[in-house]
Amino acid sequence: MNHTPACREYVSLILTVIIVNKKIFSIIAIVLTVMAAGFAGSVTVNMGTIQEFQIPVGSSELRQADVIDVTNWAAGPEIRISTSFLSLDAYMITRQGEIIDVVDGGEAVFADDIQQHLFGMASLSLTTKVAEFTTLSVGAGPAYGINLFTGWSPHFWLFNENTPLDTSTFKHILESFSLSYRARLDFSFSRFSYGISYSVSSFGSEDPYTPDWKNGKLALTFITRVL
Repeated sequence: MNHTPACREYVSLILTVIIVNKKIFSIIAIVLTVMAAGFAGSVTVNMGTIQEFQIPVGSSELRQADVIDVTNWAAGPEIRISTSFLSLDAYMITRQGEIIDVVDGGEAVFADDIQQHLFGMASLSLTTKVAEFTTLSVGAGPAYGINLFTGWSPHFWLFNENTPLDTSTFKHILESFSLSYRARLDFSFSRFSYGISYSVSSFGSEDPYTPDWKNGKLALTFITRVL
């Protein structure tokens, strides 16, 4: 049996994926190069918490009262692996689903049937000292999360909440690719640091590199060096 046509189609598919996503492969190559150089020196491990304001700062409906409303803040853990100029960061925030009704027996009904939202992002950041005990970090990476439906059934997503994670094909992951961005300003004292950060996602797979500034979110962090 002649398998040549099938082989040609397979090779053509691989080449198409590479050509369409050449920017992604270029970014991966750059990231690996920077990581190799950055983590060649001494490394510190830092852990702590993040409190993120859930209303986008560009929202026209944002009010002063919203800032002091504790229900508009969500918290979670954060970990950073850092050198003098490079940092690999990741955090995961937990937020309860929106209760839209209460049925007989006191059982809550959640919007879109989602009981819990768990979400965050990982980023590779470049760090520089801007003042005494003060550092500025700017990085990019993927957003990710888990939506827990009624019965605690998990729905995993990557890059965008509307894009389910399909690990069955690498092509699907490439087609869904989009970046998120994060800037941090940290004030360090001994083994501890307090910081403020601003994170923003892109417009999704159709425009995966352009930040959606209107939907950026502010967060506060408290981090401790553990190693």
